[in-house]
Amino acid sequence: MIVCLYFLVALVASVLGYFFIDEKMNIYYMASCSWAMAIGAVGFVGYMRFKSRDFSYLSASSLFVLGFGLVHFFYGAILLIEEEIQYLSFLWRYPKSANYTILIGVVAFSLFIFGYLSLTLKKARVIPTRIASVSEANLSRLLLIAPIVSIVNFAMFLAVVGPTYLSGAYAGSSNWRGGGTYYFLFFEIFFYLTLTLEVYKIRLRAKGREWGVLKYAFSFNIVTLALLFFYIVFNAYIGDRGPILTTLFIVVGGYDFFIKRFKLITVLAALLFGMFTMSFIADYRTRDASMTFEQRMDKGLFRMGDRKWYAAPGELGGSVRILNTAIVYAESDGLWWGKFQTVYILGLVPMAKSFVAYTLRLPFGMTSSFYFTQIINGVGSAVGAGTTIVADIYMDWGVTGVVVLFFVLGRFMAWIESNVAHSTSLYLNCLYLLVLSNALYWGRSALLAEINTWAWSLLILWASHRFLLGHRFIMERRAKRSFLG
Repeated sequence: MIVCLYFLVALVASVLGYFFIDEKMNIYYMASCSWAMAIGAVGFVGYMRFKSRDFSYLSASSLFVLGFGLVHFFYGAILLIEEEIQYLSFLWRYPKSANYTILIGVVAFSLFIFGYLSLTLKKARVIPTRIASVSEANLSRLLLIAPIVSIVNFAMFLAVVGPTYLSGAYAGSSNWRGGGTYYFLFFEIFFYLTLTLEVYKIRLRAKGREWGVLKYAFSFNIVTLALLFFYIVFNAYIGDRGPILTTLFIVVGGYDFFIKRFKLITVLAALLFGMFTMSFIADYRTRDASMTFEQRMDKGLFRMGDRKWYAAPGELGGSVRILNTAIVYAESDGLWWGKFQTVYILGLVPMAKSFVAYTLRLPFGMTSSFYFTQIINGVGSAVGAGTTIVADIYMDWGVTGVVVLFFVLGRFMAWIESNVAHSTSLYLNCLYLLVLSNALYWGRSALLAEINTWAWSLLILWASHRFLLGHRFIMERRAKRSFLG
């Protein structure tokens, strides 16, 4: 309750304070709001850990809070330390909207916390759980089929993307020719499905016992381990950080949540190391296919040595410019009234995104990310500007959408964490791991950016379970049998 009270006071103070300051950028207001949210975030995680020693520092909610805070409050928090930041047009494209940019972030973050705690503060109820019963033999068959399908799709992807991509010239998906996008989508689905099934298998085998890291790692199928190693190294080589983080959070986060909790000092050290490693990867990646790997490494070392101390965490924080832009364009051009979210939902049907975007008359493309790229970087830009979850919602429904949807998102996060912790449901476990894999980056992506991967993963899992392997459902108050014993 004290955490809710803190965020309520902080939210009210931020709203009232906004009406008592000038329209121009006020670094003291922005810094105060940002630090209030940072302190609240630490208090939230500390409270949840105090309430339950089983609360994970690497849970989906913890990672979401960390990522969201860096995206929307990092640069606001250091304004008083590095005052030159207020003059960066890269961040504050519209300085007169800078105060409101921070305020909307405060509103979104506070409502997420309210939503999360509104569910966790309730008295726990024991309810019947629908559990998918999977035999060890059937799970092993799934873990044989999924990696093979993912390997085939990745091989087809490499066959069509061209030598530029293979040379390490990072350009996102702009040089994915032919069916490269679809091959990569199905590779990702089956690859992440493989990892979630491996973690699920190990969780059931552990039966609540704590396993060491090595025992956990070597419980993975050798084919999965080889594919995992190759995928991480390959993406590190070409400079694509997103897939590396997604993969590691499934494997490492799954271990922490289901098998054995990491100590806080271990989590902090790992996050700090990962932050600078990901920053270095961004420094050495290039769009120049003629550069050798040694030249790219030299470039990365030079750029890292020339950077300011806040550059690494500031990579996420730089996305605050998207919300700053969204506020101005939502006022001048009007709200989109759900068009962006509709495109994502209807885009679950293969090849339907273009048709939906054309029907809804989206002038700048199909997603908020593409929309902001054209506005900020110019029409036809091959370099993406990205989006943020707040900007994505704000463009569709304004402040009302931010209030409602962040409250709902908080409740969803609390629901899935509280249920999966005590459930061996195959689908719930896989869904949680997929949410976990995207939690840190969710703050700088669209609300429904990953719905395609999640929905197709669960659909393929259901189809495989039902039509290929046979299925059986058990309704019971507790799982009284071993699913792998």
